[in-house]
Amino acid sequence: MVNAMLTDQTERIPTLRLAEAQSRWRPTHVYQFDWHVPYVPGLPAAQNLGAMHTLELPFVFGGLDLGAIPRGAQTVAAQRPELTRLSERMADAWASFAREGDPGWPSYTADARATRIWDLNPSVQYAPHDDERALWDDYSFPALDLGTR
Repeated sequence: MVNAMLTDQTERIPTLRLAEAQSRWRPTHVYQFDWHVPYVPGLPAAQNLGAMHTLELPFVFGGLDLGAIPRGAQTVAAQRPELTRLSERMADAWASFAREGDPGWPSYTADARATRIWDLNPSVQYAPHDDERALWDDYSFPALDLGTR
């Protein structure tokens, strides 16, 4: 619970507020990386990390080197075809965005909140976790005073 709150406060909510502000001027694209090393009951929390900040980078750049993550190397070995396909799809999206400004999913707007969910079966969701996001509506982030309210 505390980790979820800290993630919202330091990562997700500031990112969404920046995306909302930017979307007023230019097409803006938001993604959420949900793939993670599978949870194993009984292991300490430090070994059941879930999806985490920057975990998508080995997928974007095609390395799939997850040896620094508990059970990462074993998971890659067991799921190599599926993870390679996810990596290829992500690399294609990033290259398309760099070339054309379009990663291949709808733009994020304050009304629709289109978000690409990266997992073994990628999808686009509209306003994922919006109830939790809305809990932060009255919380001020002074560094992000972007005139979005």
